[in-house]
Amino acid sequence: MLENKYKNKQEDNAWYLLTNLADLETVVKIYVYRFGIEAMFKDCKTVGYNLEGSKANPDRLVRLILLIALAMTSAWLQG
Repeated sequence: MLENKYKNKQEDNAWYLLTNLADLETVVKIYVYRFGIEAMFKDCKTVGYNLEGSKANPDRLVRLILLIALAMTSAWLQG
């Protein structure tokens, strides 16, 4: 059973993860990656960089995604 902690707030409800993996450590590691990816998608969509609303043509969209990747990498390296 895992405890859900988000933004330094402890939830009373436990997590119940259904999986075919054998050990809990692997499951937790995969879910941590998944939550990071979900946050990245949220940043790229309407909450952050608003790629969906940019209405950019394909060439400009590729450039925007490259800039976002550089910005996110820089932020990650800075901590």
